Amino acid sequence: MFINNVMAHKSMSDYHSIKNRRSETDYIMPLWLPFLPYIIGFVGGIIIIALFIFIPVSYSKSVISSTPFYSELLFSSLLLVYIPIEAISAAILGYIMYRLIKRFNDHATRIKALFGSVNQDGKENQVISEIDYLPRRDPAKWAIIIGILLIIPFLSIVSLILIFYIFHSLNKDFVKIERAENNGFIQIGWKGDRYFKIVDRSTALYIVLSIITLGIFMLYWIYTVANDPNEHFREDWRIEDSITPSSP
Repeated sequence: MFINNVMAHKSMSDYHSIKNRRSETDYIMPLWLPFLPYIIGFVGGIIIIALFIFIPVSYSKSVISSTPFYSELLFSSLLLVYIPIEAISAAILGYIMYRLIKRFNDHATRIKALFGSVNQDGKENQVISEIDYLPRRDPAKWAIIIGILLIIPFLSIVSLILIFYIFHSLNKDFVKIERAENNGFIQIGWKGDRYFKIVDRSTALYIVLSIITLGIFMLYWIYTVANDPNEHFREDWRIEDSITPSSP
Protein backbone atom coordinates (compact mmCIF):
# COMPACT_ATOMS: atom_id res chain seq x y z
CA MET A 1 0.00 0.00 0.00
CA PHE A 2 2.79 2.40 0.89
CA ILE A 3 4.56 1.73 -2.43
CA ASN A 4 1.30 2.31 -4.31
CA ASN A 5 0.77 5.62 -2.52
CA VAL A 6 4.32 6.73 -3.35
CA MET A 7 3.82 5.80 -7.01
CA ALA A 8 0.49 7.64 -7.11
CA HIS A 9 2.07 10.76 -5.59
CA LYS A 10 4.96 10.65 -8.07
CA SER A 11 2.52 10.11 -10.93
CA MET A 12 0.45 13.13 -9.92
CA SER A 13 3.59 15.22 -9.42
CA ASP A 14 4.93 14.32 -12.87
CA TYR A 15 1.52 14.92 -14.48
CA HIS A 16 1.22 18.43 -13.07
CA SER A 17 4.86 19.24 -13.86
CA ILE A 18 4.45 18.27 -17.51
CA LYS A 19 1.05 19.96 -17.71
CA ASN A 20 2.60 23.22 -16.52
CA ARG A 21 5.11 23.14 -19.38
CA ARG A 22 2.36 23.85 -21.88
CA SER A 23 3.12 27.58 -22.02
CA GLU A 24 6.54 26.62 -23.40
CA THR A 25 5.41 24.01 -25.93
CA ASP A 26 1.89 24.94 -27.04
CA TYR A 27 2.59 28.12 -28.98
CA ILE A 28 -0.49 30.27 -29.57
CA MET A 29 0.25 31.96 -32.89
CA PRO A 30 -1.04 35.55 -33.28
CA LEU A 31 -3.54 35.44 -36.13
CA TRP A 32 -2.04 38.50 -37.81
CA LEU A 33 1.39 36.86 -38.16
CA PRO A 34 0.65 34.46 -41.08
CA PHE A 35 -0.79 37.36 -43.08
CA LEU A 36 2.20 39.65 -42.58
CA PRO A 37 4.08 38.54 -45.74
CA TYR A 38 0.95 39.22 -47.80
CA ILE A 39 0.51 42.65 -46.22
CA ILE A 40 4.13 43.50 -47.01
CA GLY A 41 3.69 42.23 -50.58
CA PHE A 42 0.54 44.32 -51.01
CA VAL A 43 2.28 47.47 -49.78
CA GLY A 44 5.23 46.69 -52.05
CA GLY A 45 2.89 46.32 -55.02
CA ILE A 46 1.42 49.76 -54.33
CA ILE A 47 4.92 51.24 -54.16
CA ILE A 48 5.87 49.65 -57.49
CA ILE A 49 2.71 50.97 -59.15
CA ALA A 50 3.46 54.40 -57.71
CA LEU A 51 6.96 54.26 -59.25
CA PHE A 52 5.49 53.51 -62.67
CA ILE A 53 3.35 56.62 -62.28
CA PHE A 54 5.83 58.91 -60.52
CA ILE A 55 8.94 58.37 -62.64
CA PRO A 56 7.36 59.24 -66.02
CA VAL A 57 5.80 62.47 -64.73
CA SER A 58 9.05 63.47 -63.02
CA TYR A 59 11.08 63.64 -66.22
CA SER A 60 10.60 65.50 -69.47
CA LYS A 61 9.62 63.76 -72.67
CA SER A 62 13.12 64.26 -73.99
CA VAL A 63 14.57 62.36 -71.04
CA ILE A 64 12.00 59.60 -71.34
CA SER A 65 12.68 59.32 -75.05
CA SER A 66 16.29 58.57 -74.10
CA THR A 67 15.37 54.93 -73.81
CA PRO A 68 18.54 53.46 -72.25
CA PHE A 69 18.67 56.03 -69.44
CA TYR A 70 14.96 55.86 -68.68
CA SER A 71 14.80 52.08 -68.83
CA GLU A 72 17.79 51.70 -66.55
CA LEU A 73 16.34 54.24 -64.11
CA LEU A 74 12.96 52.50 -63.98
CA PHE A 75 14.47 49.04 -63.75
CA SER A 76 16.90 49.96 -60.95
CA SER A 77 14.12 51.73 -59.02
CA LEU A 78 11.91 48.66 -59.22
CA LEU A 79 14.74 46.40 -58.09
CA LEU A 80 15.44 48.64 -55.10
CA VAL A 81 11.84 48.07 -54.01
CA TYR A 82 11.33 44.47 -55.14
CA ILE A 83 14.44 42.83 -53.69
CA PRO A 84 14.02 44.07 -50.08
CA ILE A 85 10.30 43.25 -50.13
CA GLU A 86 10.96 39.72 -51.40
CA ALA A 87 13.75 39.19 -48.88
CA ILE A 88 11.68 40.42 -45.94
CA SER A 89 8.60 38.44 -47.01
CA ALA A 90 10.67 35.28 -47.49
CA ALA A 91 12.31 35.66 -44.08
CA ILE A 92 8.96 36.20 -42.33
CA LEU A 93 7.33 33.32 -44.20
CA GLY A 94 10.24 31.07 -43.28
CA TYR A 95 9.82 32.04 -39.63
CA ILE A 96 6.07 31.30 -39.81
CA MET A 97 6.68 27.85 -41.29
CA TYR A 98 9.29 27.22 -38.60
CA ARG A 99 6.83 28.05 -35.81
CA LEU A 100 3.97 26.08 -37.39
CA ILE A 101 6.07 22.91 -37.63
CA LYS A 102 7.91 23.34 -34.33
CA ARG A 103 4.78 23.85 -32.26
CA PHE A 104 3.36 20.54 -33.48
CA ASN A 105 6.61 18.75 -32.61
CA ASP A 106 6.76 20.37 -29.16
CA HIS A 107 3.10 19.70 -28.42
CA ALA A 108 3.34 16.05 -29.46
CA THR A 109 6.42 15.58 -27.27
CA ARG A 110 4.69 17.12 -24.25
CA ILE A 111 1.47 15.15 -24.70
CA LYS A 112 3.41 11.90 -25.04
CA ALA A 113 5.24 12.69 -21.79
CA LEU A 114 1.95 13.67 -20.12
CA PHE A 115 0.35 10.29 -20.80
CA GLY A 116 3.61 8.54 -19.99
CA SER A 117 3.64 10.12 -16.53
CA VAL A 118 0.41 8.32 -15.57
CA ASN A 119 1.12 5.12 -17.45
CA GLN A 120 1.34 2.90 -14.37
CA ASP A 121 -0.53 -0.13 -15.66
CA GLY A 122 0.13 -0.03 -19.40
CA LYS A 123 -3.27 1.29 -20.44
CA GLU A 124 -1.83 4.23 -22.33
CA ASN A 125 0.84 2.32 -24.26
CA GLN A 126 -1.24 2.32 -27.45
CA VAL A 127 -1.98 6.03 -27.14
CA ILE A 128 1.69 6.81 -26.58
CA SER A 129 2.64 4.66 -29.58
CA GLU A 130 0.14 6.48 -31.80
CA ILE A 131 1.53 9.86 -30.81
CA ASP A 132 5.11 8.67 -31.11
CA TYR A 133 4.36 7.36 -34.62
CA LEU A 134 3.38 10.81 -35.90
CA PRO A 135 6.14 12.45 -37.97
CA ARG A 136 8.45 15.13 -36.56
CA ARG A 137 9.71 17.35 -39.35
CA ASP A 138 12.79 19.53 -39.05
CA PRO A 139 11.33 23.07 -38.77
CA ALA A 140 14.62 24.85 -39.53
CA LYS A 141 15.24 22.84 -42.72
CA TRP A 142 11.74 23.45 -44.07
CA ALA A 143 11.87 27.15 -43.19
CA ILE A 144 15.17 27.63 -45.02
CA ILE A 145 14.13 25.67 -48.11
CA ILE A 146 10.80 27.47 -48.49
CA GLY A 147 12.35 30.88 -47.81
CA ILE A 148 15.15 30.43 -50.36
CA LEU A 149 12.88 29.05 -53.08
CA LEU A 150 10.52 31.99 -52.61
CA ILE A 151 13.29 34.47 -53.48
CA ILE A 152 14.59 32.66 -56.57
CA PRO A 153 12.69 33.67 -59.72
CA PHE A 154 10.72 30.86 -61.39
CA LEU A 155 11.10 28.66 -58.29
CA SER A 156 8.58 30.44 -56.09
CA ILE A 157 5.91 28.06 -57.43
CA VAL A 158 7.90 25.19 -55.88
CA SER A 159 7.84 27.08 -52.59
CA LEU A 160 4.07 27.38 -52.87
CA ILE A 161 3.72 23.63 -53.49
CA LEU A 162 5.82 22.90 -50.39
CA ILE A 163 3.65 25.27 -48.35
CA PHE A 164 0.57 23.37 -49.54
CA TYR A 165 2.25 20.14 -48.41
CA ILE A 166 3.02 21.53 -44.95
CA PHE A 167 -0.54 22.85 -44.58
CA HIS A 168 -1.89 19.43 -45.59
CA SER A 169 0.44 17.49 -43.30
CA LEU A 170 -0.14 19.64 -40.23
CA ASN A 171 -3.91 19.41 -40.57
CA LYS A 172 -3.84 15.62 -40.88
CA ASP A 173 -1.34 15.26 -38.02
CA PHE A 174 -3.40 17.42 -35.68
CA VAL A 175 -6.51 15.38 -36.53
CA LYS A 176 -4.62 12.19 -35.64
CA ILE A 177 -3.11 13.52 -32.42
CA GLU A 178 -6.50 14.82 -31.28
CA ARG A 179 -8.03 11.37 -31.70
CA ALA A 180 -5.17 9.78 -29.76
CA GLU A 181 -5.45 12.42 -27.03
CA ASN A 182 -9.17 11.78 -26.64
CA ASN A 183 -8.52 8.10 -25.98
CA GLY A 184 -5.73 8.91 -23.57
CA PHE A 185 -7.73 11.49 -21.64
CA ILE A 186 -10.67 9.08 -21.31
CA GLN A 187 -8.38 6.40 -19.91
CA ILE A 188 -7.12 8.72 -17.16
CA GLY A 189 -10.53 9.93 -16.06
CA TRP A 190 -11.88 12.49 -18.54
CA LYS A 191 -15.62 12.46 -19.03
CA GLY A 192 -16.97 14.95 -21.49
CA ASP A 193 -16.60 16.21 -25.02
CA ARG A 194 -14.47 18.74 -26.85
CA TYR A 195 -16.00 22.13 -27.45
CA PHE A 196 -13.62 22.52 -30.41
CA LYS A 197 -12.59 19.72 -32.76
CA ILE A 198 -9.99 19.86 -35.51
CA VAL A 199 -11.70 19.60 -38.91
CA ASP A 200 -10.21 17.06 -41.33
CA ARG A 201 -9.95 19.46 -44.25
CA SER A 202 -9.78 18.46 -47.92
CA THR A 203 -6.45 19.69 -49.28
CA ALA A 204 -7.46 19.06 -52.90
CA LEU A 205 -10.65 21.10 -52.47
CA TYR A 206 -8.78 23.94 -50.77
CA ILE A 207 -6.19 24.07 -53.58
CA VAL A 208 -8.93 24.16 -56.23
CA LEU A 209 -10.82 26.90 -54.39
CA SER A 210 -7.60 28.90 -53.97
CA ILE A 211 -6.95 28.70 -57.73
CA ILE A 212 -10.54 29.51 -58.72
CA THR A 213 -10.64 32.57 -56.42
CA LEU A 214 -7.17 33.72 -57.57
CA GLY A 215 -5.69 33.16 -54.12
CA ILE A 216 -8.45 34.78 -52.06
CA PHE A 217 -9.63 31.50 -50.54
CA MET A 218 -6.06 30.74 -49.51
CA LEU A 219 -6.37 33.53 -46.96
CA TYR A 220 -9.01 31.47 -45.19
CA TRP A 221 -6.83 28.37 -45.48
CA ILE A 222 -3.94 30.21 -43.84
CA TYR A 223 -6.28 31.32 -41.06
CA THR A 224 -7.32 27.72 -40.34
CA VAL A 225 -3.71 26.50 -40.29
CA ALA A 226 -2.89 29.10 -37.64
CA ASN A 227 -6.11 29.04 -35.63
CA ASP A 228 -7.03 25.34 -35.54
CA PRO A 229 -3.98 24.41 -33.41
CA ASN A 230 -4.52 27.49 -31.24
CA GLU A 231 -8.01 26.28 -30.36
CA HIS A 232 -6.80 22.70 -30.02
CA PHE A 233 -4.21 23.77 -27.45
CA ARG A 234 -6.76 25.77 -25.46
CA GLU A 235 -9.14 22.81 -25.47
CA ASP A 236 -6.37 20.49 -24.29
CA TRP A 237 -5.58 22.86 -21.43
CA ARG A 238 -9.24 22.89 -20.36
CA ILE A 239 -9.36 19.10 -20.39
CA GLU A 240 -6.05 18.72 -18.56
CA ASP A 241 -7.21 21.09 -15.82
CA SER A 242 -10.43 19.12 -15.38
CA ILE A 243 -8.69 15.77 -14.88
CA THR A 244 -7.32 14.27 -11.68
CA PRO A 245 -5.51 11.12 -12.85
CA SER A 246 -6.66 7.97 -11.08
CA SER A 247 -4.28 6.30 -8.67
CA PRO A 248 -2.78 3.01 -9.84
